Amino acid sequence: MVPYLASLDELTSELNAANAARADWSGYSDDWKAWSPTDAEANKTSYNYGEYLWSARKDKAFRALHTDTAASKALKKFQEASAGRIAEFFVTDAKGGNVCQTALTSDWFQGDEEKFTAVANRPADAPDRKSPFYAEPKRDDTVGQTGIQVSIPLFDGEKFIGVAVALVIVEKL
Repeated sequence: MVPYLASLDELTSELNAANAARADWSGYSDDWKAWSPTDAEANKTSYNYGEYLWSARKDKAFRALHTDTAASKALKKFQEASAGRIAEFFVTDAKGGNVCQTALTSDWFQGDEEKFTAVANRPADAPDRKSPFYAEPKRDDTVGQTGIQVSIPLFDGEKFIGVAVALVIVEKL
């Protein structure tokens, strides 16, 4: 997977664009859960707003921005070629907000979850900085199977730009 992801120019392009567009966004918290529509409108430049659109409003246009991109289509093609081994495949920006994905995820912001923090929080001089992280096998309610989440840190040169997460189904290995 690592060489494939590194070869996807459209993925690097989409990640760099998302990171630039979201550079000034405020961080994530669970505050969005108590928002009124007025609160949401006042917080459009935040990771909370992304989660609000994804989880509370289930906004179809916002979701399509993540599932109907050149990179998401390339990931979907790779996933389909895996013969069911990869059940879920998505990519976050450098702070943990989803950028592209092959299917809908249960939530939009991943930056507070181990699958993101295990690779994103590594020091710049860590020898394993660019190494994947393999979570313990567990049942995934989104796909209804037991899988291992593989988190792959993504770089543009030496600059960390995001994390690719693939759910690999244990029974298919």
